[in-house]
Amino acid sequence: MNHPTISVIIPVYNGEKYLPEAIDSILKQTFQDFEIIVIDDGSRDSSVQIIRALNDARIVKVFHKENRGLTTTLNEGINLARGLYIARLDQDDVSEPQRFEDAVNAFKEKPQSLAVFGTIERMGPDGKISGSYKIKNQQPTEEWSFKRHGMIIHGAALFCKNALLKEKELFRKELWPCDDLDLNLRLSRRGLLTVINKPALKYRIHQNSETFTTFFRMRFITRYLLKIDELERISHKTIEMSQEEYNKMFESNFFRKCVNKMDDYGQLFFRRGGLSFASHSKIKGSFYLLLGVILSPRFALGRLSRLTKNTP
Repeated sequence: MNHPTISVIIPVYNGEKYLPEAIDSILKQTFQDFEIIVIDDGSRDSSVQIIRALNDARIVKVFHKENRGLTTTLNEGINLARGLYIARLDQDDVSEPQRFEDAVNAFKEKPQSLAVFGTIERMGPDGKISGSYKIKNQQPTEEWSFKRHGMIIHGAALFCKNALLKEKELFRKELWPCDDLDLNLRLSRRGLLTVINKPALKYRIHQNSETFTTFFRMRFITRYLLKIDELERISHKTIEMSQEEYNKMFESNFFRKCVNKMDDYGQLFFRRGGLSFASHSKIKGSFYLLLGVILSPRFALGRLSRLTKNTP
């Protein structure tokens, strides 16, 4: 049996509302040599029925009786994958039609790449585009760095499977919901992650997004991972530091706690402002954005300089 070029992993948990649109965006790709591995992680809504009704020989269907968690589901999908490359799509997002074609072409141009990332557009719960991320002076092809590009969502990425399998661990449960950032940083210390200036994903912002439901843990784990990354790049060796040790060494100071808390709330309000605008609530959105600028001016002004409003 011939192996597909790309294996697409779609983890599902109570995703009935947006799942059909997500899967359809993969089936409509301009590059068609792929398999789709849909893993339902113990859904209690109609997701199972939606998946069972899919009629395409390229779709592999896996069902969990109980919820095992996102990181376990993703790792299972990678182990099941037969493709040369690995793609991921979350149940509420939409892939751009040329996502795979653009990424495969980028791998041909830079075969040493461990992963290729495209750019992202933001959309509201209703699917209407509310804006896109814009990197200042972005070139057609760049090397990924967190400082310049931030956390690029894995739904906009294509990974070399062999590069992933060389990692001792793939997605690490103890680092959820920043297990994707952890993987990006580990891969970037090993080799090239390529960013192409082409749209790959429509990222849906809604009230139940992980961005909001796990926000404060996400912020803490992000700071922890970036400190580990900084120390490893300086020392050129593996740093063994638990989250508790990091907290005691770098975040236990009262002044630092206050600064982090203000910055966290500022970023949360800024994101809630974006959600409000995406939901067409301009007054509420303006209020949240103002709070975000007051509490976290450096982040808010930096983000505003990188975001561009889409025009018809």
